[in-house]
This record gives sequence, C-alpha cells and structure tokens, in this order.
Amino acid sequence: MKENWNIDRMGETPKILDGQIRDLENRILSGEFTKQDGTIDKDAISITLRTLRSIVTTAFQDLYNYLQIDIPTQLNNSNGFDILFRREMSRVNRKLREIEEQKKAGEPGKLQKPYSFVIAEIDMDYLKRINDNYGHHVGNECIANLAKIIRTTAKRLTDIKARVGGDEFYLIIPEKRSEEVIKGILEPIRDNFYEISKKIFSGRKPLHINGSYKDKIEHGSVSIGLTECPSLSKTESEVIIHVEKALYQAKAKRGTPNEKGILSGHIVAYQKDY
Repeated sequence: MKENWNIDRMGETPKILDGQIRDLENRILSGEFTKQDGTIDKDAISITLRTLRSIVTTAFQDLYNYLQIDIPTQLNNSNGFDILFRREMSRVNRKLREIEEQKKAGEPGKLQKPYSFVIAEIDMDYLKRINDNYGHHVGNECIANLAKIIRTTAKRLTDIKARVGGDEFYLIIPEKRSEEVIKGILEPIRDNFYEISKKIFSGRKPLHINGSYKDKIEHGSVSIGLTECPSLSKTESEVIIHVEKALYQAKAKRGTPNEKGILSGHIVAYQKDY
C-alpha cells in the first residue's frame, strides 16, 4: 500500500467532482455537444467522461487508502495490516501447495524455494508511565519518533509497517530470516529509539502537581517479539499467537539488562518450548 497519498485531497475531491458534473450538465443543456447537423459529438463527450472517470478513480483510491492508513504516523492501520497480512499468508500457502504438487508429480528438480516472511510485533514500554509523568503530548512525541524510525529502517517497498494500537506496531519483512531481520532492522529500531528518547527526556522536567514533581524518566525503550512463517507457523492464528508469545517473553524481561547492558529493550524470537 502507498504511504505517500494526500489526505488534503480527500476534502477537495467531492467539490471538484461536483463542479465537473455541473459543468457537464450545463454544456449538454446549452447544446455544446450537438453538431450543426443535429448529431451528437461523441468524441467531445468521451473526453469529458474520461476526465470525470479519472476524478472518481482518484477519489476511490484516496478513500481506500484513508481506510487503511494510520493518519498520525502514515503507517498502515490495523485494518490495512489485516489485509496485507492475509495477502502474505496466501502467498505462503500458495507456494507451499505448488511445492507439494511438484513433489507428488515427481519433479524434485523443479522445486521452488518456499515463500516466507518474518513478522515482528513492537511495543513501546511504559507509555502510561510516560503519559502520567510528562503528559500525553510527550507520549505522542515518542510514538511519532518510533513510527518514523520504523518507516525509515524497514524501507523496502515490500516491507509492511503498521500501527495497530496506541503503542503497538507490526512489521512484516518478506524473504528474510530471523537473524537477518534482528540484526539489520529490529536492533537498529530498538537502538535508535533508545538514543532519540534520551534526547526527548533530556532537560525536560516531569509534571509538577500538588507542589511536587512526578517521576523522572531517563529514556524510552521497546520490547519486540518475532517469528518466521512458514517454518514455525502455518496458519494466520498460529502466526499471531507465536509472535505475541515472543513479545510477552520480551516484556517479561523488562528490568533486566539486554545484551548491551541497557535495562529493557529486549528482542525475542519465538521458540517451540514457550
């Protein structure tokens, strides 16, 4: 799904379309499309209708995008994610069926590589604590920065990025293994958010209520769970259950240092023995 659509156009398109229709009506009533011999100028009408069709197509595309985009972050919303997730699962299952059919046909030399993807759930830690101690505007600033980091780190056209809740994000990275995604995408997202969040809280005082300041926060962090499909998961429900179990394991480690010695900020890949 395209992320660079113009939301401002949503309000203007109906006005433009209404004006074009009124103009067409006036031109028909004035006899503009009637030739001197009394016949209809079909070419002129066709050109006008093509313009109207283009405007209508643009309006429907904008509406389609609007229903699938999280406006504050310009990532896919939960509806958009569901649609794209089902599409990716269909690709996985279709490729698995093709490989199975090739095996049955005795054509091992033609076997294709299974289509696969890594799916990760990213959760910003302690959003309520941030909102309570610094105000919702600071929590929103953290969310906006995390979304930007996700958008600029997972930057292939095939990478799917979505915000599915207040501080919950999903990533689908096709044709990559977990190790590649962790090192190349998830660790940079985690580490960049840690550094940027330190700047957000640096020099900023917590709220002053009833004569005292609330708790000071030094930095933010994210917990991340991931799994691969289809190696460990083969159905939509299994995939989501596995990635959520991995996220739960990552969140359970909050308060303990990660591999860089930072409290919180853990990344966990799903294991069968959870």
